[in-house]
Amino acid sequence: MATATLILASSRHSLHQIEPFLVGQGIQELVSAKTYHNMLVAVLEAVNNAIVHGHQEDVSKSVTVRLTTLPTSITITIEDSGAGFDATSVPDPRLPENILKEGGRGVFLMREFADEVRFDVLEHGMRVELLYKL
Repeated sequence: MATATLILASSRHSLHQIEPFLVGQGIQELVSAKTYHNMLVAVLEAVNNAIVHGHQEDVSKSVTVRLTTLPTSITITIEDSGAGFDATSVPDPRLPENILKEGGRGVFLMREFADEVRFDVLEHGMRVELLYKL
């Protein structure tokens, strides 16, 4: 098992650190190009949600990205200290009334682009786990 952690300031400018972090852990050598792309999009969406919704872009707060690699899977965990949310209440962005809305696609993309997704409201924050089977 290998684990790596990235701590990001709650600023959208921090998003540019995610791809070098994944590449630095050798993720591209473990999965197909399509899976890597899907993983990158899902992680960017989860971190962006933590920054924008969890922390309201308060740069004094941080988002933790933890990557755990096992022989059969990769798990990427994103944690923030925001209030959390009920992921089951997020509207489907494919419905006609939501198609033209500017936001609201992040949770959908995470679910589409990971093999499994868990959303956990913590006592002091939110945790999103993205699982990819190898």
